[in-house]
Amino acid sequence: MQVDSGFGYAILNGKDTLIVQPFIPAVGKKRPFASAEDARKIGEMVLGKMTGAELPTVTPEEIKAAGVEVQ
Repeated sequence: MQVDSGFGYAILNGKDTLIVQPFIPAVGKKRPFASAEDARKIGEMVLGKMTGAELPTVTPEEIKAAGVEVQ
């Protein structure tokens, strides 16, 4: 999803919105993703964690390992 100055992601279950993340998680500042592709990568990572019954948290190391650019 497009947000001011960048991109974010949302995780839906049917018509229910489970997560709305307009900023890169775990970086300590409210920075949007630089590209829709970066937002998609992390959104899919979070969804995979939820599907695997894990907490949907993301660490700075996971952000870096995914190759996501932090502005």
